[in-house]
Amino acid sequence: MKSNLYDDRQSLWDLGLREISIESHQFEILEPPMRGGNCLVYKAKKFESANAKKYEHLILLKEFYPILNT
Repeated sequence: MKSNLYDDRQSLWDLGLREISIESHQFEILEPPMRGGNCLVYKAKKFESANAKKYEHLILLKEFYPILNT
């Protein structure tokens, strides 16, 4: 079912942001977001280190960003 709402939200991807930091966590956005009514969801990598080893995790990063029907 196709929505009649116009989605004019600017994503982090649209703004050219590919690497972001939230609190002490580092993320790399891998592709444009999937769009829902209340959020944008990005496929991303999360970078961590523990015991002198570095780890990458593939994650879904959710940005709460509702469509305002005004």
